[in-house]
Amino acid sequence: MPEILLLLSSASIIYEGQARFTILSAQLIRLEWSSTKEFVDEKTWLVQSRQIQPIPPSFTVMRNDTHLRIDTDFVTLEYLRNATTTFSQHNIRVTVRVNIIKGDIVVWNAIPGEEYDGNLLGTLRTLDGSRDPKLELDCRNQPRDDLHCTYGVISRRGYVLIDDTHRPQLDNDSRWPWIINKQYSPPNPNHCQIVSIEERRNCGTSSNNINQHECELRGCCFLFPSSCFYSSQSQQDLYLFGHGHAYSQALFEFTRLAGSIPLPPRYIFGIFFSRYWAYAEYEERQIITEYIQHDIPLDVLVIDMDWHKTFYKLLSNGTQDQADQEIGWTGYTFDKHLFSNPVKFFQWCKQLGLKNALNLHPASGIHPWEKKYKAMAYAMGIDPSTGHYVPFNITDKHYSLSLSDIVLNPLQQVGVDFWWLDWQQGEKGWMNDIPYTNPTFWLNHIFFTDPYHQDKRAVILHRWGGLGNHRYQVGFSGDVIPSWDTLSFQPRFTATSANVGYGYWSHDLGGHTEQPDPELYIRWIQWGTFSPMFRTHCTKNANNDRRLWTFPWIYQNNLARFTRLRQSLIPYLYTAARYTYDSGLSIVLPLYYYYPEHDEAYSYSNQYYFGQNIFVSPITQPINTTTGLVHNWPIWFPPDFQWVNFFNSDLSSTSTMKSFTIDEMPVYAQVGSIIPLLPEPKSSRERIGRAQQIPQSLLLYTLIGGSSKGKGYVYDDDGSTMAYQDSSHSASAITYFYYSVSVNTLQFTISAASGYFPTFPTSRTYEIHLRGIFPATNVRINNINISFEPFHELINGQNSITNSYTYDGSTLSIIIYIRQAVSTSELVEIEVELSESISDPLLVRTPISFISLLNRCQLAKARLDYEWGIRTVYMDDYPLLLNAAATGLRITHRPSTAKKELNAFYNKRIPGEVKYIVIPNKHHTFWAIAFLKEYPSSYLIATEGVKYDDRFNKYIDAYFTNNGLSNNTNCLMDKSIEWPFNEISYYCFYSVEMLYEVVFYHKSSSTLILTDLAFNYSEIGEQAIRAEGYLLRFYLWLADGYHQASVTKPYKYFFRKRIDLVKNDFDQLMNRYENFNRLIMAHGTVIPYNGYNLFKLGTYQFFMDLYKKEKQTKYKSSLMKKIGFAIIIGASIFIISKFVRS
Repeated sequence: MPEILLLLSSASIIYEGQARFTILSAQLIRLEWSSTKEFVDEKTWLVQSRQIQPIPPSFTVMRNDTHLRIDTDFVTLEYLRNATTTFSQHNIRVTVRVNIIKGDIVVWNAIPGEEYDGNLLGTLRTLDGSRDPKLELDCRNQPRDDLHCTYGVISRRGYVLIDDTHRPQLDNDSRWPWIINKQYSPPNPNHCQIVSIEERRNCGTSSNNINQHECELRGCCFLFPSSCFYSSQSQQDLYLFGHGHAYSQALFEFTRLAGSIPLPPRYIFGIFFSRYWAYAEYEERQIITEYIQHDIPLDVLVIDMDWHKTFYKLLSNGTQDQADQEIGWTGYTFDKHLFSNPVKFFQWCKQLGLKNALNLHPASGIHPWEKKYKAMAYAMGIDPSTGHYVPFNITDKHYSLSLSDIVLNPLQQVGVDFWWLDWQQGEKGWMNDIPYTNPTFWLNHIFFTDPYHQDKRAVILHRWGGLGNHRYQVGFSGDVIPSWDTLSFQPRFTATSANVGYGYWSHDLGGHTEQPDPELYIRWIQWGTFSPMFRTHCTKNANNDRRLWTFPWIYQNNLARFTRLRQSLIPYLYTAARYTYDSGLSIVLPLYYYYPEHDEAYSYSNQYYFGQNIFVSPITQPINTTTGLVHNWPIWFPPDFQWVNFFNSDLSSTSTMKSFTIDEMPVYAQVGSIIPLLPEPKSSRERIGRAQQIPQSLLLYTLIGGSSKGKGYVYDDDGSTMAYQDSSHSASAITYFYYSVSVNTLQFTISAASGYFPTFPTSRTYEIHLRGIFPATNVRINNINISFEPFHELINGQNSITNSYTYDGSTLSIIIYIRQAVSTSELVEIEVELSESISDPLLVRTPISFISLLNRCQLAKARLDYEWGIRTVYMDDYPLLLNAAATGLRITHRPSTAKKELNAFYNKRIPGEVKYIVIPNKHHTFWAIAFLKEYPSSYLIATEGVKYDDRFNKYIDAYFTNNGLSNNTNCLMDKSIEWPFNEISYYCFYSVEMLYEVVFYHKSSSTLILTDLAFNYSEIGEQAIRAEGYLLRFYLWLADGYHQASVTKPYKYFFRKRIDLVKNDFDQLMNRYENFNRLIMAHGTVIPYNGYNLFKLGTYQFFMDLYKKEKQTKYKSSLMKKIGFAIIIGASIFIISKFVRS
């Protein structure tokens, strides 16, 4: 018999004629219509409970002669009392108050398709084969019906309509609820014909991709070629979500209606390894050993289909099995050539703490070569001697029970923790004509609710099957093609899936079908670190591998760093997963859940919340190979908070464009957040299987960001059983963390745990990291002073057993080690006396922090090191950079110098802390536009002739102006502005009108900086000309030969026009900056030493030659003019005298 669901009080149900209305909450109403007045009270495929809240909602009912009216605080329903047809615009209207404060409303008029407008979308079955960043999620426009495209349960318009009409029902078998095969008769044709085209409501599908047979099974009208709609007398069972923009409440009520999102076991948030490869047992063991050797965490080992018997040679010849499927694709028996003793292999994995999953394609049933064939054949009434296979029949409960009992459960007892249910055999023809069903959803139900799970939490890895599939929570998104477009789509796709409660998508990190570029793989791993699941996988190809240590060594540290970070995030992730179970809000969540009235929350679709404290904007485009940066990455910072970068403590509060290196990722937390993490393990062996363990030690990562108070918490339970569902929380524990600052004293509190369960640690050790703060002068734990110890990142916390504190100058962090375990049932108070204020301007600089600048300096130093022997730059030429890059370590050695060091660091104006953007000649405005996007608060100074450009988004702050160069005076600025004259002087080279060049000189490094006055083509000879051909010859012609600092021919004409002024400017320049060492010229070309002499021999000598030539030319011209004039005068006199004589 079907299971009758607990309904609300009968007072929450209103009958009117052939309609029934149930007020499930103030914003959720069930609308039913039945010509026979027979209504559904049973559990359906979608609906698991109709008790949304323990107390019935308040509402009023009014009737007059014509209409019924129902009012809640948020919704008004009006219904025509004498209606004789199903719901339509002629008999029902629902008004939703979208924003009570503003008075915004929206009306549902039962016009078919109208409910899809403004929907914030949901998800679909798979991304298999996709590299399209625009895979259609608007189901009306999605042509494939096998994708089970599903709209979200939230809409920007303010309401959503869910159609549960004639959905399959489940029986009341408490051990294993089973589908009831209920089919419906086709409607009376007359009842179809009277429904006008505009009134036809699609019969249970948004896209209407349905054939006539399936349509008629649903009891609906069908018109060629594919129109399937309800008749005027069709039963209707609708749920109207009238939540306006209260998206969080909509998801909460949806998961009360359709079932909560189950809390996965703790290990599921760890590191997965998977690869489609015919690994033997000894190779799997070697891979695990390599993880330990490379100090890489691993928690779950997934073995693809080659674990079982395969017949690739037969398959290559086109052989199919008895089920007409690809032979060997289905299998349940270990291939003894690869796994001679799977029991011992699984035992070995379990000793290491690993969980194991096997791939399964179940469509072929059980064939005679399977170990359990005889037992399954007997169970299903087949004589094994016939050799006839046992057909796959997922709607047959006896088959499914036998499969579970005889075949699957023994493998699970051996060590298989969950199945990767890789169904790829189509969505039609498997469900015995049960309407509204598909094999993906039903297989998920069967495997997830398998009674042999007993008290253990179920997990499957499978695809999306439609609305309600969130109850089988972990998804496998399929085999995607690696590309930047594919990567850029996944964060948005994952976040949008939260709109149907499907919050645990697991993607093939790095893509599936081919080897990704290393940079692309790094960005994919970064995204994976801050995604619901972390699983690398790829197809069978010798050149296709996702093991981190198979990539070039220069990328390995980055890959390893983020993979380790992922495992350390498990306490935070598991806490967030509990919140998902309680609230219906996924770990990866679109920004509009919290900021529904901000357009940016919708348009910045690549950003998402990651848990309650963090938001992420994963980089999904390649770096600029010249600068090593991704430039102008747009980030919207949600209002009401100041945000601090998770890695480098940059502070931000407004939308901006930022740049990031390959090592950096835009991850931000609310200032004051305390993030629970796992501390570094004592050995690489301890990284294996760590995810499933209840933490005995926690790292409390505290992002101060100048905030005087902060908080966080961590949730714990046994991590594996169903006890977490106990509403009394008797099987779980929550520990809260707080800090507050008064004057220069920081008080940090670890609460006594609220709750308990048998395996909960009775005591714990802690590391407390206070980030972005000056050193402490004293620290007390429970009023007991603890000692200071010098910081060493490799040995702190490893050997000592006493409590202590230290200071890391590279991250400006006080680190407190509570190594003597404290009781989890007692309050712990830590008092930190600070040397300086937490809001000191040196700590809360925006938008770029000291840590960020320090990292950039160290990166610049490393890049210069890599240029040795290629384009060598000597350390003598960048002492400031070397000094800046070591600042963090100097502070670590002497924490008391922290403030002094930071002052010196900033006063040196090191690269990255940009105060001035200069346009040094009329043609360089393009670069200023790019830099202004990066540093919008800097001063913009330009040479004469530069016009205002709308793309600057600001006016030019000051101009350089000519003030008598012939008198050997410098040019001035037209406004008084601070300028580092002690470091940088400048000279206006205005004699060349086409440039209006300003030349700069950096004193301490003896560097002359100019842009278009000279070009560099060094070490070029005849051999190079022959090798490079005509293009190089053209460059040499432009540069006038082989000088190291030469002028291009096109400028000669302009120089000649004002040669005297040009010479004067060059003389002034050479006298003013005599004996400069380094020369920086156009496009970043550098002459690292002896610049003055090379410039003198090149550019300056050219001008001297040109000047002499012009002078000689002018002298010759003047002489010829004089001679010509004398001749003319003489001839004139001669002619006149002749004329006079005559």
